[in-house]
Amino acid sequence: MSRLIGLYPRAWRDRYEVEFRTLMAERPPGARDRLDIVRGAFDARLHPQVVSLDPEGSDPRVRIGGALGVLSGALWVAASLAFYGAWFNPDLGYKDSGSAALIVVAAGLLTGLTALTITRSLPGRHRLLRGSVIAMLVGSISVAFP
Repeated sequence: MSRLIGLYPRAWRDRYEVEFRTLMAERPPGARDRLDIVRGAFDARLHPQVVSLDPEGSDPRVRIGGALGVLSGALWVAASLAFYGAWFNPDLGYKDSGSAALIVVAAGLLTGLTALTITRSLPGRHRLLRGSVIAMLVGSISVAFP
């Protein structure tokens, strides 16, 4: 029975192993139950719903991504303030927002790097999400070029 429980991810076992062993002691599993346990372990690995709360075991990319996210949010606020406070040129008829545009490009790049850092820490393959992040980075760089 220990081998079957060992098929489950570590976070799942930390949360449910004692309860699961108690249940198995009360009612020993048959062949059909064992197959269901293997199927459940496969599903728990494909679609993890239990996350480890151990801070030492957490992926450092998540913390780095969080810090980058806070910094990119601050850049978006700075860009908004720069657009709001831009000097209006009456001869040209528009606000001079060159410096604000550079802050927007930096904020877009940092937001893309934030998303890329966080998606790389996700389990499994998230092709659509990573493709969106790459599109965000390319779009941020293309805004910088007139």
